Amino acid sequence: MCEKMVLGLNQKGHDVSVLASSYGSSRPSFLHAAHRKLHYLEEKYRNPFQRRFMQLQHAYLGCRNSVIARRLIEELSPDAVLLWNLEGVSSQVYFGISDLDIPLVWVLGSHWLAHDKAEFDEPVSFLKRYYRLGMLGFNALNEIRLEQSIFVSHSLAQSYKKVGFEIEGSVIIPNGVQESQIGARKEIEDDDIARGLQIVYVGRIEPEKGIDIAVEALHIILEEYHIPDVSLTLVGIGEPEYISALEQSASQKGLNDSVIFAGFLEHDQLMDKYAEYDVLILPTLQFEGFGLTLIEAMSQGLPVIASDIGGPKDIVEHGKNGYLVTPGDAGALAGQLLALWEERHKLPELGKAAIDTIREKFTAEQMINNYEDFIEAAVA
Repeated sequence: MCEKMVLGLNQKGHDVSVLASSYGSSRPSFLHAAHRKLHYLEEKYRNPFQRRFMQLQHAYLGCRNSVIARRLIEELSPDAVLLWNLEGVSSQVYFGISDLDIPLVWVLGSHWLAHDKAEFDEPVSFLKRYYRLGMLGFNALNEIRLEQSIFVSHSLAQSYKKVGFEIEGSVIIPNGVQESQIGARKEIEDDDIARGLQIVYVGRIEPEKGIDIAVEALHIILEEYHIPDVSLTLVGIGEPEYISALEQSASQKGLNDSVIFAGFLEHDQLMDKYAEYDVLILPTLQFEGFGLTLIEAMSQGLPVIASDIGGPKDIVEHGKNGYLVTPGDAGALAGQLLALWEERHKLPELGKAAIDTIREKFTAEQMINNYEDFIEAAVA
């Protein structure tokens, strides 16, 4: 999404420089010309000792990142600085440049900073609080100002307000799909109506995404409702241990032929492949800041079923372009899938409503224009 924003602003005549980490540098990207100088803070540990070592390493690298950012910003002397997803490079970057006479605009697409502040504000002993301060370079998260911020959803903005951040003056600018990529849902033929339900999940394969709930829901609709020809395709990569556990669970439930692990797909491949499915599900158990896979699937006329938590509530209009279900409730998800199958003649209507929603609210062109307006107002 950052790529779309940068390229869009460049096309509108703005000179945008990017300071990034080396994370993901192995894949082709517009970032090949970026300043790849920041250190990426990996979250990998297996025991408490490794966790402490990682925290100390993060504190050091966060301090280094703040120095790198300040030097480059002083060299470039930009009109404004966008702080886009500092989760992987440390909030210390903000503290390293906050005294510069340059407008700072946060772009917040996830719950990470609110989560860190909530954890930081927990009542703890003096020594533990002092240790936490040290991890932040002795800067308190309470000092971060978010009055001039961009949130990707109303739900996300409210989650930051709930933990005590001042967000008055911030705006909501949702992510978007390029208008040229918005497709048209193919008409459903009679033989399609007669068949079962082809379900797809797209995203990281990890416990927080609730994929085990989806597997259980699939088991319910096959065992209790006996719907023929139902499959669940999982597109994405993730934790090997969790993937192995899912494979074992599917095998124990007799779902070897019904749960398909498709692995990673390139974006263009994925957008074309949506036409093969009847519904996309997002059964997440954790707070989602937005739901990019939702709008991409909907842009291809695919109805969606998502957990009723966080950003998806800003996107999905229950019963119109998709459905919302209780997080962690396999029975509720199975029930909604059953209802969709029983009324699958309505799939074209749901698909058209999904496309209309994207055209009205979630295009990249709208996003870029809104970014430009907000940044220009911040500079004025």
